[in-house]
Amino acid sequence: MSGFLFGQENKPSGHYHLGFRVAPRISTLGAGLEVAKGLTPNFGLRAGFNYFSYAYDATESDVSYDFDLELKSLAIFTDWHPFKGAYRLSGGLIINGNGLNGNAKSTGSVKIGDTD
Repeated sequence: MSGFLFGQENKPSGHYHLGFRVAPRISTLGAGLEVAKGLTPNFGLRAGFNYFSYAYDATESDVSYDFDLELKSLAIFTDWHPFKGAYRLSGGLIINGNGLNGNAKSTGSVKIGDTD
């Protein structure tokens, strides 16, 4: 019996990785999308991207905080399936565009020792 997923016929479990796949991803790198192409029962290619952005602006205890976090990455992998199944060894490249910028400014006077 075969099923249908993302426009491709699913193969019995020793050959699931042949063909073309698209999958959503959520990880510590952010949310993303990955595409994969099985070239042979033992080798395949994968590529994907992830993105996440968060901004924090607030004033607490007379200090103004402004932080911006941006996670973005692009990945390209070659996969080797030595047993023609789900287990794989991968090698590739990840381009990291992650960044964190932040500022904290006092909105009032600050006393250090006897000096304001």
